[in-house]
Amino acid sequence: MSIARKFSRFISRFGHWVTTVIEFVVLISATFLAGLAIYVMVRQFMSVEIITTSTAELTMLVNSVFMLIIFAEIVRCVAAAHGRPEAYVLAVAEAGFVIAVREIFVSALTHQYRNLLISSGAALIMGITLWIIRSKVLKT
Repeated sequence: MSIARKFSRFISRFGHWVTTVIEFVVLISATFLAGLAIYVMVRQFMSVEIITTSTAELTMLVNSVFMLIIFAEIVRCVAAAHGRPEAYVLAVAEAGFVIAVREIFVSALTHQYRNLLISSGAALIMGITLWIIRSKVLKT
């Protein structure tokens, strides 16, 4: 084998190893953060009184629920995309869609209508992006 080919093979193996280590760190971190989010969410639900719930408390609950969904999306996407690197694009788009929907809920709860309009536009763009990636790019 030529030196260039050996070097190329070494770089490929090293890149695969680095990617695997990073995926493992992301999985461990996201799992830990999801557990922490579950703990915080349960504490928030236990302390909420339905009759006297303020907008700030509802916003915190919505943030906790959607943060848990985002952490679950990250874990699911990293695990699913391990064998298919092109699926990372889909994972980022799905996480972006969840974040845009979260922003819609927060804007609606806080009555910030300009932010609601911007978040709705972002969710529409992310939905179109997901459709294009799934139907045109990945063709699963």
